[in-house]
Amino acid sequence: MTQSTPTPAPFPAGTAWTAILQAADRTSDEWKARMNLLVQRYWKPICWYIRRRWNCAPEDAADLTQEFFSQLTEENFLLQASPERGRFRTFLKLKLRDLVLQELRRRSAEKRGGRVGIVSIDRAGAESVLELGAPGRTPEEEFDRVWATSQLAAAMDELKADLTARGRQVVFDAFWSCAVSTPPLTYRQCADKLGVTPQDVANYVFNARGQMRTILLRHIRESVDGEAEAEQEFHFMLGLLGQ
Repeated sequence: MTQSTPTPAPFPAGTAWTAILQAADRTSDEWKARMNLLVQRYWKPICWYIRRRWNCAPEDAADLTQEFFSQLTEENFLLQASPERGRFRTFLKLKLRDLVLQELRRRSAEKRGGRVGIVSIDRAGAESVLELGAPGRTPEEEFDRVWATSQLAAAMDELKADLTARGRQVVFDAFWSCAVSTPPLTYRQCADKLGVTPQDVANYVFNARGQMRTILLRHIRESVDGEAEAEQEFHFMLGLLGQ
């Protein structure tokens, strides 16, 4: 599989909404890293949502995504986020609506420029992201689907990095081969490939699944209000990924 790039450190412990608001705290030495983590987690669903919701060309969707995160940073939009507004994804959609309607009204044939942002998106990969999707899904459904996929990818990268750092690459390889790859290998096939026993493979997959759940729940807690809502979001994500 393709070598994963290092992922930023997770938000520090604390209440979920405190962690989000800390990304807007310019007085902190870590505020830029926290904002960049939000970008990493949300640029793909936002870019896709803009593309589908307002029928934008891929390059325009990428431009508007960049602008959205620039404004999110420079105008302290995050200070308006709160549990009373619902899930963080809902807050982002509302702010996107305001931005895109404003931008589409005032944009001309001339490209806007001159702003120096502190964040960046993977523009090289934006076009392939924007071509994903399934007929019949609404932009809102696609936003949630791409959000779930991005969360899963980030968790998978973190799992691989952690296991590799601890000399347990074999655990990730077993998990990837038997639980992620399509088509998956049988435990016997994977055991023969890795030079271990089928029982070893079963143990590796079980342990990796548990660690993935822990990682995903930690990511989810950063944008919800309380443990019950985190569990709801977790099962909602699993449902989206199972479609």
